[in-house]
Amino acid sequence: MGVSSRGNAESIMAALVLGTLLCMEARRLFSAALLFGLSVHMKIYPVTYALPIALALRTRDTSYGWEFLHETYLYHLTRRDIRHNFSPYFYMIYLTAGKLLLLLIMSWVFHSDLAFCCFLNTAVFVSFNKVCTSQYFLWYLCLLPLVIPRLSLSVKQGLGLLLLWFAGQGVWLAPAYFLEFEGHNTFLWIWLAGLFFLIVNCFILVQIISHYKPRTPPRTLKTD
Repeated sequence: MGVSSRGNAESIMAALVLGTLLCMEARRLFSAALLFGLSVHMKIYPVTYALPIALALRTRDTSYGWEFLHETYLYHLTRRDIRHNFSPYFYMIYLTAGKLLLLLIMSWVFHSDLAFCCFLNTAVFVSFNKVCTSQYFLWYLCLLPLVIPRLSLSVKQGLGLLLLWFAGQGVWLAPAYFLEFEGHNTFLWIWLAGLFFLIVNCFILVQIISHYKPRTPPRTLKTD
C-alpha cells in the first residue's frame, strides 16, 4: 500500500498478472491473452512469462523440439559476435547472458506449474535487473501467495528467510542513507551491499525451489 500510494500503478499490474494466471488456470485463453497483452504494454517485465505460457499451452502437434528452441532462443546465448564488437555496450550485453539463461532454464523446467514459473522468472528478472527498487519487489510478492501453500518450509525456516531478506535490504539502506542525507562517498559500500543482497535473493530462491512441491495442470484446453 505504501508503494502504490506514491503514485505507482503496481496494484493494477498485480491485478493484470494475477488475472492472466487465473484465466490460464481456467483455460480461458482469449481473456488470458487480452490481460497478458495489456500487462506487457503497461510494464515490460511480464514479457518473461511469454515462453512458459507458450510451453504450457503446447501440444504434441505444436512441439518442434530442441532444434526450434536453439534456433529461436538459445542461439542468442552462443552467438560469437556479442563478445566483441565496436559498440561500447558490448560488455554490458554480454553480462546479461546469465539472466537470459536463467529465465530460459526456469521456463523450460517449471512451465508445467505456471504460477510458480512466473514467480521464479519475476524474481530472477528483478534480482538481476540493472535497476532494482522497492516497488519492483511487488512484482513477485503478489505471486507469493500462490506459491506458499505448496512450500514444505517450516514456520521457523520461513521466518528465517524473511528476516534474511529484510537484513539484506538493511545492509544496503545504511550506506545509502549516508550517501543521500549525509553526503558521504559510500558508493563502494552501496555496491558491495548490492552484491550481498543479490546473494541473499539467490539463496532464498534456491531454498524456495528445493522446498516446493510442484503440481501438474490439466491438459484440456478451452477458449472463450
